[in-house]
Amino acid sequence: MRALTGRVLDGEIDLDGAQEPAQAVDRLLRVPGVTPQAASRIAMRALRDPDAWPDGDPGLAAAMARLGIPADHIERWRPWRAYAAIHLWRS
Repeated sequence: MRALTGRVLDGEIDLDGAQEPAQAVDRLLRVPGVTPQAASRIAMRALRDPDAWPDGDPGLAAAMARLGIPADHIERWRPWRAYAAIHLWRS
């Protein structure tokens, strides 16, 4: 958390949505302790990236299994995968 905070304060990572989401996620992934899932969630919420998808999220996997949605459908939801994730988490 301290490493992430330091990089945000130094301006290396911009979480106000002005930075290109892919660039911000790339920089987030360089922070020790920030997982791909965490970076995707930050992209969804802070960066407002409509296509962010937290791969490997157990809640999403469970919801998809419960609803009978095959994993290959994730790609069909581009460029709005973040909305699908939010819907699945709430299901």
